[in-house]
This record gives sequence, structure tokens and C-alpha cells, in this order.
Amino acid sequence: MTAGITRRDKIQEFCVAIGLSLFAMLLFYFSTKATLHDFDYTGRIASALLRGHLGLETRSDSWLKEMVPWEGKYYSVFPAGAVLRVVPRELGSTSFS
Repeated sequence: MTAGITRRDKIQEFCVAIGLSLFAMLLFYFSTKATLHDFDYTGRIASALLRGHLGLETRSDSWLKEMVPWEGKYYSVFPAGAVLRVVPRELGSTSFS
């Protein structure tokens, strides 16, 4: 008796893996709320970069301490790599008016 895996078995395993991944993604998507936008400092700074600013003009909420005031603007303490990582996402949602 051969113990080889057939092409049909591979396709079936692939379909099961895709199905489980989609199920997990949908479960996560519908079980979380999008209320954490206030904590998205990297997105705020990336959006400011796309408008030509290095910092934010206004102070963010008082209980959040990740923005550092300096010379009238507020700057992020996150590394530039973290900010640059979300620039493409902000590029799609920023209005340049």
C-alpha cells in the first residue's frame, strides 16, 4: 500500500487551510470594534507628513502621552519606520484640499 499524498489530498488540505483562515479573519473582524482610532499616532503623523508637516498643530487627548510638545507643535515618539509603514494606508484616506 502506498503512503503517498495525492493531488486531490493537497487540494483538499489547501481548501481547508483557506477556509479556516477566512473564518478566523471574519471572526476577528466582527468581534472587535474600531474604537481605537484615538491611539493611532503613527497614522496621525503619517497623515501630517503627507500634508507636508513633521508634527501635529493641535494637542491630542490629554490622557495620551505619546505626543511630545516642542516649539508649538506635537511630535510622535514612535520611530520613523513605524510612521513610514502606514503612509500608504494614509495616502488612500487623506484629502489634499
